[in-house]
Amino acid sequence: MPLRIILADDHPVIVRGIQTILEEESEFQILAEFRNGHALLQSPLIGSADLLLLDLNMPKIDGLRVLSSLSNSESTIKTIVISAYNSRKLVEECREHGASAYIVKTEQLSDLKEIIRQVMQGEKVFPDFAAPALAPENKFSYLDDFL
Repeated sequence: MPLRIILADDHPVIVRGIQTILEEESEFQILAEFRNGHALLQSPLIGSADLLLLDLNMPKIDGLRVLSSLSNSESTIKTIVISAYNSRKLVEECREHGASAYIVKTEQLSDLKEIIRQVMQGEKVFPDFAAPALAPENKFSYLDDFL
């Protein structure tokens, strides 16, 4: 049975790129796409999906609130955050709210399939800020109007 995945990102180009990568393998099935957190949280598909690929910067309900809501529910869905923000503070916030992985959009999305497999085996995959960075860390602030 294929891994059932929900995509939540408001950028069609990102969604299409992820679809293209995942459709190369029969082990992945995309159940649905959502462009905002409100529609995602209202969907009954959350209960039947194995994995959520979640952008943080979405309209109506942002990804952090989605993570918080899912962690306070009885949902067993695993979540991989895919974000443009390379911020230690934001990564830690996502980890605290139950994310299983965090991928910066500037990284190679071709690694996504392997990261999904690792997450589904129970591993946590987060940026190592102690290692030399490929991309500079964003100086994220909650005062930023990103959400």
